[in-house]
Amino acid sequence: MTRLLDLGIQHIQQIVMDMSRISGDSVLRSIESYEKNVNVKKEIFEWSEMLRVMQDEVADLAIESIARYQPVATTYDSLDHVWKLLTASLDMEGTHLI
Repeated sequence: MTRLLDLGIQHIQQIVMDMSRISGDSVLRSIESYEKNVNVKKEIFEWSEMLRVMQDEVADLAIESIARYQPVATTYDSLDHVWKLLTASLDMEGTHLI
């Protein structure tokens, strides 16, 4: 039986493979455009933006998978949030002193 964590990892792997293909295509297209003196700046920037979106998606999926399917990670995440709230509160107290 496939675990949900494994499905998340497979999805991440597929996105990374797609990113690899787009990266390779953009490098080859850039070299080709240089050799032929063709302007493909817009196309390359669009691919670059696609890669940024995919990178964010991979990061979100990875964090979600860890937090959702690893119980220790969920506990750590909760403790981390509480710690950040406490330290932010302490930092704010210092700004209100007269």
